Amino acid sequence: MKKNIIYCLVILFAAFVVGCDNDDVDRNNSVFDSESLPKKNEFDLWLEDNFRVPYNIQIAYQFDYMDTDFSYNLTPATFDISTKFTQIIKYCWFECYDEVAGMHFTRETAPKQIYLIGSEGLDPATNTKVLATASGGLRVVLYELNLVKEINYESIIQYMHRMHHEFSHILDQKREKDLSFGAISEKDYVGDNWPDAYNKIEEYYKLGFVSEYASSEADEDFAEVYSIYLTTTDEEWENILTNATEFDSKGNVVSAYGREKIEQKLKMVSDYMEEAWNTNLRKLKESAQIRAVKAEDIEFISFKEFTN
Repeated sequence: MKKNIIYCLVILFAAFVVGCDNDDVDRNNSVFDSESLPKKNEFDLWLEDNFRVPYNIQIAYQFDYMDTDFSYNLTPATFDISTKFTQIIKYCWFECYDEVAGMHFTRETAPKQIYLIGSEGLDPATNTKVLATASGGLRVVLYELNLVKEINYESIIQYMHRMHHEFSHILDQKREKDLSFGAISEKDYVGDNWPDAYNKIEEYYKLGFVSEYASSEADEDFAEVYSIYLTTTDEEWENILTNATEFDSKGNVVSAYGREKIEQKLKMVSDYMEEAWNTNLRKLKESAQIRAVKAEDIEFISFKEFTN
């Protein structure tokens, strides 16, 4: 019985081979209609050379509703703002990490897709705007690009803060931070109540948070320390530490509770980057600051949106 089965299989295989040999394959014509494929414009070709080839990353600027979060009512980023901010992202973000950590680091860790959205995303849970998201270490979505009235230092820093924030989540997903970070302010986290938890800026500073959002939970706290440190000048960072300190009417320090916690968190973030990624956070900050200033004077490349 076994021999009969093997014999039948041999006959079937031989018939299959003969049948394949007799196929008259038309190698000059494809079953796929190449004419129906979308034509690449000048910007698409630039993205190919500056993102896909060197980093294996896609910049998604053409809006696809099926590829967005259905809980938000979203609109696409305009072509003009997409082309300009992509050039900003390349100079201020990608090349910043290339310069300090090396292109090998950027290739290994950067998200595989950056999705540009024109409108804001409103979080129904907290009734707050979602400025950016990171998904599974593979994708970063940036919102509100159409609300940018002018590309200057302030708007550049605002978006670089979002990029660095989301990127820190990606780094943490790839190589987890020291979980003891969360113990520093464990009793002071407020969860989704963060938008209404404080009456004054000084309140969250004095509890050891660099922003309101940082007080939501440990992962966001880590990401805010990382991103705000990189996108503030030394003077601005020192102002945060000063506001985190309580003084009496004579200027004497009454409590350094908040300052000490922020400094403790910064040290853990800095140690994490050094130990997990062999990257100096201070040098990263210096490069990020210099690039944000110089980016104001970038001569943007102009692209035609449609091909003839």
